[in-house]
Amino acid sequence: MQTIVLARLHETSDLLRRVSRMQHLSKRLNAQMSSITQGPDIVKAANSLHELGIYMCTIITYHFVFLH
Repeated sequence: MQTIVLARLHETSDLLRRVSRMQHLSKRLNAQMSSITQGPDIVKAANSLHELGIYMCTIITYHFVFLH
């Protein structure tokens, strides 16, 4: 029973870490696209968007694998 609880706690912690990282990337992407002085940094924004996509896919996969 404790093993199941610890496994779920680990999964929840990992999910929260990923969501937190997505929030950070989203803020960074917003800053990269709205730079007033230099204009948008398209290359950095593309990298941030790519990383956000990866995190979105892992969270969706997590949802379907562990919750269904």
